[in-house]
Amino acid sequence: MLTDTVGAMADQRRDTRAPRRLLVLALVLLGAACGGNGDPVAEDPGGPATFATDIATELLAPLEGLGPCGDQPEAVAPVDSVEGLHLPDGARLTSVSQDGPLVQVEGWVPLTPIGVRADYVSADNLEVLEIINVEDEIWESETLVTDGQHRLFVKAQGICRTESIFVAIVTAEDGSAPQPLGQDGS
Repeated sequence: MLTDTVGAMADQRRDTRAPRRLLVLALVLLGAACGGNGDPVAEDPGGPATFATDIATELLAPLEGLGPCGDQPEAVAPVDSVEGLHLPDGARLTSVSQDGPLVQVEGWVPLTPIGVRADYVSADNLEVLEIINVEDEIWESETLVTDGQHRLFVKAQGICRTESIFVAIVTAEDGSAPQPLGQDGS
């Protein structure tokens, strides 16, 4: 008798979950169709995609779910030592490596992940950079940009309330290998 009652309760519980799951799925699909979160939204099917540059103030707030920030890491190389690397002010490189036409850097920045994305879509940067794609989550952001000569991908992850670590990959638009690290080519 007890097993019959438990089985009936489980069946009833399954019956109430299905409509909720369908509703959640429908809301997710509707949100994706609307092009939210900085995803490209085509204004004209034949024209260029545009990106939301207005970021809600509450998204730029400190990450309350993370603890206080500690000591800032030491830089191993200046940001301008990597050709085509555009990073927010205050960023520090903690690792730099080259593999063929790709240069990968890792580092730290005094911004939340959404703050990193906000820096790339700021008016000053949009004069120099073209945004190719952005993806935001509260604890992480990804940005792909070009300066016309170099393509740059930056992924930032929050590590404390107001700071992030990042990995960035830079390559020349034409696929050629960049100048050796620390060299200006002359």
